[in-house]
Amino acid sequence: MNSKVAASVCLVISLLLAGCTSVSPPTATVAPATSSATAAPAAAATSAPAMTATPALESTPTPQIEPTPTFLPEAHIALPTPTPLPREPRNAPSSWDGSWVNLDPQNFMGQTFKAVSGEIRSVEVNVFAGKGTGDTLTLTLLDASRKPIAKTSQAVGADGIDGWLRFEFSKPVPVTPGAEYIIRLQGSKVWVGWKYGKDAYPQGTAILVGDAASYADFIFKINSPIGETSSPLTEAAYEPLPSTPPQPGTLDALIARCPTAEEIAAIDQDIRLTFEGRLSGELVCKASEGSADLTAFQKAAYQAILAMKMLTFTRPPPWTHRSLYDWFVSTADGIRFRDDIAQGVCCSPPRVINIPSASQPRLSPREIWRWADPRSGWGLVMGHVQLFVHEARHIESGPHTCGNLDKNLAEMNAYGVTYSLQLWIAHYLSDPKILTAQEPYPEYYRDIALGAAESLRTLAFCEPPPPFTP
Repeated sequence: MNSKVAASVCLVISLLLAGCTSVSPPTATVAPATSSATAAPAAAATSAPAMTATPALESTPTPQIEPTPTFLPEAHIALPTPTPLPREPRNAPSSWDGSWVNLDPQNFMGQTFKAVSGEIRSVEVNVFAGKGTGDTLTLTLLDASRKPIAKTSQAVGADGIDGWLRFEFSKPVPVTPGAEYIIRLQGSKVWVGWKYGKDAYPQGTAILVGDAASYADFIFKINSPIGETSSPLTEAAYEPLPSTPPQPGTLDALIARCPTAEEIAAIDQDIRLTFEGRLSGELVCKASEGSADLTAFQKAAYQAILAMKMLTFTRPPPWTHRSLYDWFVSTADGIRFRDDIAQGVCCSPPRVINIPSASQPRLSPREIWRWADPRSGWGLVMGHVQLFVHEARHIESGPHTCGNLDKNLAEMNAYGVTYSLQLWIAHYLSDPKILTAQEPYPEYYRDIALGAAESLRTLAFCEPPPPFTP
C-alpha cells in the first residue's frame, strides 16, 4: 500500500430571482368647474320717468382647484428566498500533503459519500503515475453493502499523469439522495496512485485495503461540470522524521539506518541482486560512509532481505518448515530489478524473480526510513518483503490458478503465502517488539498486517477462506 501528491475548486450556483408587480395609481378625477350666474332682479318701476334697465353683469365663476391625485405606494409581491442547490459530493482541497496509495488490482481502495442529486453522471479522481507506467483504471460505483451498481474505465497513458482523471458513465446512474455509496478505484497493475489527505469530507471516509480509514479522505469530485477549471494541487512539505530515534531492536531501527557494507556483502553471497535500467532518485546511502552507493529503492531492497532475518516465528509458516529468510534465499537464485516491467514477474531466467523499478511518486521520509508511513499505510521495505515472498512462491507453485487469483487457500499458492505471511507477522512473531511502531501508536504495524490479511482473504481467492482464528 502507499501514498502521494489537488486543487480546490468551488462550484458556485447563483440563483438570481427578482420580480415586482406595481399597482397602477388610480386616475385622478378632476371635478369640472361649474358656472352659475344668477341675474339680479330688475328694479321695480317708479313713477319716475322710465329708464332703461342696465342689464346685470354676468358673475365670474370661482374656479375650483383640481385636487392633487393620491398615489398608493408601489406594492411588491414577496418572493421566497431562493434555496441554493446543494453542492455535489467532493473533496477537492487546494493543497495536498503527499499521501497516496497505489491501485493494486487485489486491494480494495475506495471512498464513501452520500448522494445529493438523484443520479451520478461522472466521477473525477486525482491520481499520479510516472512516465512509462501506463495502465487502465476501473472505477466501480457500489451501494453501502458493497454491491456493484455501475462500472466504467479510463486509460492512463505512458506519459503518466499528475492531476484529475474523469470517468463518465454511459448513462446516468440512478441513486437515492442522502443514501451512502462507494467509489472503488482499481488498476490492472500497481503503478498509479490515488491521492488522499486528512479527513476533510464530512459525509464519508476513505477505504484503505478494505477497511474504513476515518482519518482520511480520497480526493474526488462527483458530477463536476465538464471543463471545470481546477488549479494544480500545491504539494505541502513532508513532516520531518521524529527527532527521537526508533526503539532499538525494531524493524524501524533497522530501516532508519543504511545497511553496512558487510551486511550487503553477506546478502550478495546468499542471493544476487541486479539493478537494470535507470533508477531515479538521489543517493540516500554512500560507500564513503560505510555502506554502498544506494538510492532509496536499492536501500529498501537490501533492507527487505535483512528484515526477513528478523521476521522469525513461534510456529513454522504453513508453506515451509524453514525460517522465512532461509526459505527465500534457498528458493530464489536472484532478484532482477527492471524498469521495463510494471509488476512482478516469475521467472526470467528460471528461479530468478523480476521486480519492477519504474519511477514512482515522490516518497515520503517515513516510506524510506520506516516500516510504513501512517499517512499511506505503506513503506518501501514492507512492500519489497511482500512482493519478494509472493514472487518466490511462484517458483515453487507455478502461476495463479483462477485467472489472476488463487483458487483457494488450500493450494497455498502465491496469494496463499502472502496472506499467511501477514497473519504470521500479526500473531506469531518470536519477538513481537520488533514490530513496535514509533507513530501513531505502538501496535500500528500489526494492525496494517491484519488489515492486509483481511483484504487478501476477501479479494485474492476465487473461493475465499473463512476468517482466520489464531
